[in-house]
Amino acid sequence: MKNRIVLTMIYDIKLFPPVMSICNILSELNYEIVYIGGCSDATIEKALTEKNYVRFYRTSLYGGNGIQRIFQQWRYRKQVLRILETEYIPKNTFLWLLHSETVSLFSGVLERYDTIAHLFEFKNPSQKWAYKLLNPFSSFEANLKKSKRVICCEYNRAHITKAIYNLDKLPYILPNKPYNKQQSEELLILPPSIQELVSKYREKKIILYQGIFIPERKVDDFIEAVNLLPNDYVLFLMGGGTSLYNELKNKYQSDRIVFLPFLPPPLHLEITKLAHIGILVYIVNGVPINHAINVLYCAPNKLYEYSKFGIPMIANDLPALNMVFSQNKAGVCLQTLSAEEISRAILEIDYDYDAYSKASNQLYSSIDMVDLVKTILSDED
Repeated sequence: MKNRIVLTMIYDIKLFPPVMSICNILSELNYEIVYIGGCSDATIEKALTEKNYVRFYRTSLYGGNGIQRIFQQWRYRKQVLRILETEYIPKNTFLWLLHSETVSLFSGVLERYDTIAHLFEFKNPSQKWAYKLLNPFSSFEANLKKSKRVICCEYNRAHITKAIYNLDKLPYILPNKPYNKQQSEELLILPPSIQELVSKYREKKIILYQGIFIPERKVDDFIEAVNLLPNDYVLFLMGGGTSLYNELKNKYQSDRIVFLPFLPPPLHLEITKLAHIGILVYIVNGVPINHAINVLYCAPNKLYEYSKFGIPMIANDLPALNMVFSQNKAGVCLQTLSAEEISRAILEIDYDYDAYSKASNQLYSSIDMVDLVKTILSDED
């Protein structure tokens, strides 16, 4: 009988490329995979079930107001526990809880299973009252120690998590690096309208931003910066889904400022690979400690999505990214995100582009995701 992994996440898998990477890796390692969670993309579900032989339990999508979320959490938790009655085989199964919110939902029952607590985001030590309702007689700190494994996606976060939760050992570090060897060809076909649009820019130097559109990402400054550069530079802005995206599009869209819609992973990589330089921006001011830690010690999958194709990067000065680029000349961190500084950095990278591109490739190659997952699953307790 194959060893089994039950992957469980309350959120939509479409929004979490690292979860799809984990499925790909587990399939390569010959694990039997069960997924319990949301999925709003039928093509992704088909790829996971057909290519990786994932047994899929699709749950309702998570969202809405506070009261609705509490009910959804209760219903999801009940559904997962019912499925585990048949899918969890003692001594043959790991229950892999994906995202700190999912871990919180099941913190009261971690000792029942061989659990892997995968904290994509740094967890605030103060438990939300809604989770306390579901686990009224236990603390998250005490329960987290009952997990067989704890995973963080970045070195500094791992040390902070160990210190705050008084863990016996440092959490495993599993970066948010894409692993798509077994992706379906269906996932790689861009819509005809997008193909037609990007075909006009094959000979241009594309500066790419991909992600959510919020004021903290300073997209306006990059728009101004591109307008300071020669005409062979263009800016691609890929994402959507927010009022700011629509506002910027209405204000700035032109032949040199190109807006693209959100594309589900890994299809979005078909745009990523066209980039000349990639943008990583994470600004944080006056926010709760957990959010500040998640930003200051960011672990963006975009870091590896760009480096997968040898694309140099421009970022603001954050401890995590500064450490990466100090060790590896894959990009530059800017002290000031002004249009002048950004345009100057773009030209600086272009002056030594081959060296930056080679370093970016080396950054990607330096992480062996299969070996890391194998170690996590095979280590002695």
